[in-house]
Amino acid sequence: MTPTDSNEIYRQQYAHFGRMNDVLYKLPVLFSSLIGALWYFSFTFLARDRFVSGVVLVFAAVLSVIFYLVMERFRLAFNAYIDNINKMDGEMKVTIRGSNVPSTMRLIQIALGIAAVLSAFSFVYVVWIYQPPQSP
Repeated sequence: MTPTDSNEIYRQQYAHFGRMNDVLYKLPVLFSSLIGALWYFSFTFLARDRFVSGVVLVFAAVLSVIFYLVMERFRLAFNAYIDNINKMDGEMKVTIRGSNVPSTMRLIQIALGIAAVLSAFSFVYVVWIYQPPQSP
């Protein structure tokens, strides 16, 4: 591989990394908007139909798990780009690998896991515990 080829590969990987980083900061807004809208619909519709509310909460839980898995794949690809760029940067690399602070992707995954658990608990509440108000 010629130095020109290495330089071109480096520039392309750095460009891909930049685009992935941009997407990374848009995903939480998308995830929270979708899951939040489902929760909002479920609880505003609760007095009319518990079954529909329960189904929507199950769907929110399933979406949370799917989003978690999407973030895991994204994390693996993102980290591969970071590793390749760090390798090409040599001693000039900038990295926080080995830090005890969880990465942004891990924090998003933790939030999605919590959303899945809360959706599941909300489903149990809606289907088995909630009693609609009685008319006087």
